[in-house]
Amino acid sequence: MQETRQHIKSRMLKDAARLWGYTETQMENSFDPLVSLLFEGCSAELEKLSSDIYASRARVMERLVQVLCPETLTGSLPAHGLMSAEPLEEVSYVDDSMQFFTQIKENKGIESKSRQTLDVFFSPIGRFQIKKSEIKFMVAGNKIYKTKGSHKEVLGQSKNSFGAAVWIGISGTSIDLDGLMVYFDTVLSGDKSMFSHYLNKSRWFYNENVLENTVGLAISENRNLESILKFRQTKSSNVLQQVVNNVELYYGPNFITIHDKDGITQVATNAHIEEKILQGFDAKIAESVIESDIRWVRIQFPEPFAGFDFDNLICRTNCFPVINRQIHQITYSVRDLVNIIPLPSEDNFLDLEKIQLKEGDNDSQNLLNTGDNQLPIVLQRNGSIGRFDERDAKGLLDNLIDVLRQESASFAKFNNDFIYAEVKKLQQIFNKIEHVLNEKQTPKFSSPFLLVNQHESYQEKNIWITYSSTLGPKANHIRPGTILHAYNSQSFVCQNNELVTSCIGGREKLNVNQSILAFRSALLSQNRIHSLEDIKAFIMGQLGDVVEQVDINRTIRVNPDPKIAFEKIIEVNVGLRDGAFEGVTSDRFIDYWEKNLANQLDKNSLTWFPIKVSLNKTRIK
Repeated sequence: MQETRQHIKSRMLKDAARLWGYTETQMENSFDPLVSLLFEGCSAELEKLSSDIYASRARVMERLVQVLCPETLTGSLPAHGLMSAEPLEEVSYVDDSMQFFTQIKENKGIESKSRQTLDVFFSPIGRFQIKKSEIKFMVAGNKIYKTKGSHKEVLGQSKNSFGAAVWIGISGTSIDLDGLMVYFDTVLSGDKSMFSHYLNKSRWFYNENVLENTVGLAISENRNLESILKFRQTKSSNVLQQVVNNVELYYGPNFITIHDKDGITQVATNAHIEEKILQGFDAKIAESVIESDIRWVRIQFPEPFAGFDFDNLICRTNCFPVINRQIHQITYSVRDLVNIIPLPSEDNFLDLEKIQLKEGDNDSQNLLNTGDNQLPIVLQRNGSIGRFDERDAKGLLDNLIDVLRQESASFAKFNNDFIYAEVKKLQQIFNKIEHVLNEKQTPKFSSPFLLVNQHESYQEKNIWITYSSTLGPKANHIRPGTILHAYNSQSFVCQNNELVTSCIGGREKLNVNQSILAFRSALLSQNRIHSLEDIKAFIMGQLGDVVEQVDINRTIRVNPDPKIAFEKIIEVNVGLRDGAFEGVTSDRFIDYWEKNLANQLDKNSLTWFPIKVSLNKTRIK
């Protein structure tokens, strides 16, 4: 606790009165006014000293957090979303080496009205199969819809209802449906949890034959991807892999992957099914549907789903998650002496991805882990990390000159004049360098770099380095429907590459206060949620200073499954401060944090009960 001058002066007067033999009643009027002035002056200086000690504690704690916290806790995080792509061929693949980009406008400053253009890059989180098949029509309830992407148009209504069954008409009759991913979502946020439960219980049929399906994303096998994952496992910081896991956990429940190993969907015609579906609709509508050359798949939901408002249902194919990630590649020639390789980028550094001895070599993990208790060949470091002294080279030289001036007698036997002259030359050189750097107005930030240790087998060789960067929160809230242009691939129809959802989840590097909260949560829980206090610490570490109150209760809710009825849950109510998430107009931002926090708590918690998270901008009673 920081001391005030009044408290210090009061204690000094009491001690003086006790030492000089005065009682507390005589203390006020017995001392000379000069004594009081001296005590007041001393208390003012001691107050400054107390303030410096208090501030030094905070600085030491801040520096400790910066040194001890890994980038997985405090680093910048990329925004993510869903995009769709239409391949030129019947079957194609996308993987995490492909990049798509768009341009956004960013204000240069609050007072400035000028705006600059930013290139925002996206890449898939894995390798996905996409097919030249899309959903053209959907029949649900008593309506038939014509679909184009996420948009639906009601073509007509029937007197009869299909109940809890939904029929989707898929184009591309010559293409089998094995491995096809179908994305589902609802417009209203209140229906999402209920719909997710019904989607997990759905059954799929083609020509009355059961289609096997699984909930979640279908990430295809890729030898190159496997080598990258092995490479990431050798590092102490797996930022990108944690981001991929969280994004997959967030979007996975909205996907259904069809499996057709027996080739059931290779039978292109199901005319008798089509007649059954269209017999209740107008003849012109039925004729236009038949001419579209599609095939029908039936999705049978549980019976309570019959009351769902199908106007809010979104269903489409060829969607996959992407993250805001720009890939950089550099080449460096290893020298005999010092090998320090900067990783330059105008954006926030995300992760080191690959280090190759030759282009196309996938066995790159040995550069970081040589085995046999030997030092790794390549070390990743950040600027100024690992030391408390933040002075640069010029500051150290200025300090050395002051020492030479003040302690000249100590350097007399080392030819003081010669040392002073040489250091003075160094100071002039650094002054010139500082002047050039100031003219370029280079921002001061912690720049990552690689340090290559001396190793005989790697001398006189070139190494290929791949790393990534992100824009952080600048890529948030890019609207659905934004066209994404292919950067390094020509396998897609350009005008049909678009964002399906708005981008969300981007974050700047945590400041000191947020880093302390994140470090406290990680230190106490060690990525495992054991108690209610661990939940509170985790929420504070994720949301930071926007949290005012966290209230945790054990309660009961109605489960959508009629076989379960009631179930016990842990309800976490988070009260936000006034002005939290200010400027965010979409409720999807709140929905994202509620779902993301619940997913993270379920993954790391040791409890058997489901966890529900609610964010409230009003005070919790």
